[in-house]
Amino acid sequence: MIFFEVISKVFALCSPLQLSTMSILQRPPPSVPPHHYDTIVQQDPWTLFSQPRVALPQENPTKSFWTHGSTNANPLAKEGSEGPLTTDADIVIIGSGITGVGAAYHLSTHPATADLSLNIIILEARDFCSGATGRNGGHLTPAVFKGFRSIADIYNTTEALRWLALERHTADSLVSLLNSSRHEVDLIHGGHLDLFFSDAQESKYKADWEAARNAGADVQQVQFLSREETHQVYGPAFPSVRFSGHSLWPLKAVTQLFRLAQRNIAKLNTGVELHIHTQTPVTGITAMEAISTTSTALPRRWLLNTPRGSVRAHTVIHATNGYAAHLLPFLAANRDRQVNIIPTRGQVIATRASAGTDKLLTPSYSTVFEYWFPRPVNGTAGEYTTPLVILGGGRETGGPSYEMGVTDDSVINPAISKTLREFLPVVYPDGWFEQGKAPEMEWTGIMGYTQSGDPLVGPVLDPVDSVDFEGQYIAAGYSGHGMPRAFGCAEALVQIIISDLKNETWKIPDWFPYHFLTTSNPGNITNYWHEARLFV
Repeated sequence: MIFFEVISKVFALCSPLQLSTMSILQRPPPSVPPHHYDTIVQQDPWTLFSQPRVALPQENPTKSFWTHGSTNANPLAKEGSEGPLTTDADIVIIGSGITGVGAAYHLSTHPATADLSLNIIILEARDFCSGATGRNGGHLTPAVFKGFRSIADIYNTTEALRWLALERHTADSLVSLLNSSRHEVDLIHGGHLDLFFSDAQESKYKADWEAARNAGADVQQVQFLSREETHQVYGPAFPSVRFSGHSLWPLKAVTQLFRLAQRNIAKLNTGVELHIHTQTPVTGITAMEAISTTSTALPRRWLLNTPRGSVRAHTVIHATNGYAAHLLPFLAANRDRQVNIIPTRGQVIATRASAGTDKLLTPSYSTVFEYWFPRPVNGTAGEYTTPLVILGGGRETGGPSYEMGVTDDSVINPAISKTLREFLPVVYPDGWFEQGKAPEMEWTGIMGYTQSGDPLVGPVLDPVDSVDFEGQYIAAGYSGHGMPRAFGCAEALVQIIISDLKNETWKIPDWFPYHFLTTSNPGNITNYWHEARLFV
């Protein structure tokens, strides 16, 4: 599970890179050296550093395949970056990734948006969707059962079922919205395989599957495959489990969502507006004396400062994920606080396979750390006939901090580059990937990790200092697993905001976990590092 990768170096240390491709089916993966295991279990990355403030996104990030992999891949890149700045809104959304644009979309479909004549602005520090969503691995894979026992033990079985339900709801909602334009966003319904590098890992997956099944989760389509079955059908020489999953071009998907939001709002004809300003970083938010005018039904109470001028707002949505602590410093790394969102750098390559699509099938794949999928092949004259594979991970070899606390996505980590280049040729032992072949593109991006591994959704609350943030909300901290959660979290957040605006009680949906809420009791959570070991 990708969002548990931060504490899972224990399996990366039994890397398939150590195996001989000539005997990979005859030899089991090597066991983890005991001294490495002790080091990993005892070392808590959350105590390695403090980070008083998180910087704004780098101005010149590495170029990802999603943002620069084709002509006009990002038609909204500079949208609203020139000309006059919209300086007044009912709701300002900070961030134009899947959460921010998702919130705009859900506002565009909520009846209260027309009833309240809400004006909405999205402010983006860099190009449109140039943060984690535009730099990720392209997976849309909801958790079907893995991690179930850990969540059930920490909270309860009902909460674990809600945890799964959110991901299913998010993926189903996105697929339903994007299916009509699936060729434009490269949406593939190929399923997903998790590979097992150890017997212990396979046993834990099976235990999670059994627990989820006994609790009533829908696991009918889950299929466990032996090493030989996986190798024969899919190529990797490891046992695996297959379940539902999708892949897509995430930037194009978010572009589609923004266009849909625009169309929805245009149909309202009630004075509702949606504006976006890219290249407009928010450098600070200050409280202001509530101002009401004849043209604003909701009083303006927050002033958002940008290099282009200030924007007045009634409500602010923080959809900034790994950069959340820039504007909310209490979320920065701090040994004395349990609620943090830590920026964490991920790294991804786009590498060309040697095998064609007759062998390299369309599921997405993952191990504990690495995750990949083959993109569809165009097949036209002059084009490649073998797929481009998007592969991410490798943080287990990036140093003791696992790239936590790093906000610089303008450079790559050479050690991780080496890991990613060497990974696929060994996982696929039959020459489907060429050893030593340079990737066509390589990039980094900044995720946001929490100690629980789950996002923070709801009103902005400082659990230590009694600072008044009334009117500010957040959905962030997806811990490397945002695509199957962020759009659903944005939906719940919009419901919360509308309920607050109308002074009504919000009823939590059946598909949303209570423990994601900023207002919920964290229960008996102790430390993400410790609890997530239950999953490994």
